[in-house]
Amino acid sequence: EYLLGLIAMGTTCGLPRGNRNEELNINSTITLRSGLKMPRFGLGTWLSKGKGECYKATQVALKNGYRLIDTAALYDNEEDVGKALGEVLSARRRSGVKYRNLA
Repeated sequence: EYLLGLIAMGTTCGLPRGNRNEELNINSTITLRSGLKMPRFGLGTWLSKGKGECYKATQVALKNGYRLIDTAALYDNEEDVGKALGEVLSARRRSGVKYRNLA
């Protein structure tokens, strides 16, 4: 089993809340002040444990439609996230994941 931390953007952090009547799904986005769109839902990697867990969770998340991966140097999981991103992106013909669609 893999711990997938779901983060929902737009409810905190001073981000615009968007249309309150909008039906939320994995493809929901928020338009930032700059005009860029950011996914509302993403994978939180903060509490991933041990080497490999974050790698597999990132792979599963990307293959299931997540396009936002929340990570930071403090989490000490850049290697796992980078490896998973690299593999999924290199197999983009099969996975459908494109670099420009990630946040």
